[in-house]
Amino acid sequence: MIVKLDSINKYYRVGNSTLHVLKDIFLDIEQGELLAIEGPSGAGKSTLLHLIGGLDRPSEGKVYLEEEDIYSFNDSSISRIRNEKVGFVFQFYYLISELTVLENVALPLLIRGESKKKALDLAKGVLDFLKLTERVSHYPNQVSGGEQQRTSLARAIVTEPKILLCDEPTGNLDSQMGKEVLKLLQDINKERGTTIVVVTHDRDIASWMQRRAYMKDGMLVNIKCNKGG
Repeated sequence: MIVKLDSINKYYRVGNSTLHVLKDIFLDIEQGELLAIEGPSGAGKSTLLHLIGGLDRPSEGKVYLEEEDIYSFNDSSISRIRNEKVGFVFQFYYLISELTVLENVALPLLIRGESKKKALDLAKGVLDFLKLTERVSHYPNQVSGGEQQRTSLARAIVTEPKILLCDEPTGNLDSQMGKEVLKLLQDINKERGTTIVVVTHDRDIASWMQRRAYMKDGMLVNIKCNKGG
């Protein structure tokens, strides 16, 4: 077990009202699995992903990452856990336009405190793995959307995270590029043993995962395995 969600609730204050975004969520995620969190817009999928990754605190309940109750720590410790154990991929690539592809990928390692040489060497190795060797010196605006998303994938896995959290990772790509990114996620899972959680509203994307958890109105209403998963 890499992640355990225990009775998670999340509330937001909106004016004089309280919005109940997540409602009594229980979920176990196994080490090395591919999981889709599926559901319509507004179901609470992204909020749940942020709680798993240490980006937002639950109002009630506990989030365990490798048996550690991550929200029992202070903010600086949670940031350290994120840097060491969690990788993020978003619909928007969030690459730094002033940095090359190689420098963008090396950045999390530099933040961690690695030497520049080691960070660049490790970044190049991941870019080679994702077939971006010829793009290392390019800037984000000089590569395609699919290559930008692969760069964001490389940045997410260069720290060798235990879990990779992907929020609509194919949302800005055409269907062919989307399939290539999904295939890369499968390759990362198989070759690196990385646990991968993908948030999506698309059933076809969810079908690529081993297991799918369906959310509606802030509730986890169904969990099932895909064929062959």
